[in-house]
Amino acid sequence: MISVDGNVDLIPNLMPRIDRAQVEAAIEDFIRCCEQEEVDRAEFLRTYEQLMGLKFYLNDEQCQLVNSIYAREETQVSAVNSIRFIQPPIESDTEMDESIFL
Repeated sequence: MISVDGNVDLIPNLMPRIDRAQVEAAIEDFIRCCEQEEVDRAEFLRTYEQLMGLKFYLNDEQCQLVNSIYAREETQVSAVNSIRFIQPPIESDTEMDESIFL
């Protein structure tokens, strides 16, 4: 928005602050789902989508963990089924700052 005096106001699109435990719980749910002897595909996709919604908050280590588990599961599924969901790897966001956690 440009005001009458010519100034330009920039309003940043800030991500909401959340509890770190929420992110860690989502990762644990995903891991627990994938540790089952027979992985429930619907649960796998649900927990992965939950992580995708929180991907801004994941650090490098968490991204690598999630990506490796996702790739392993998709490889196992492709050996049995012809239908796969291919997602690009999750990457940590450079805008993420630890101060965003409650």
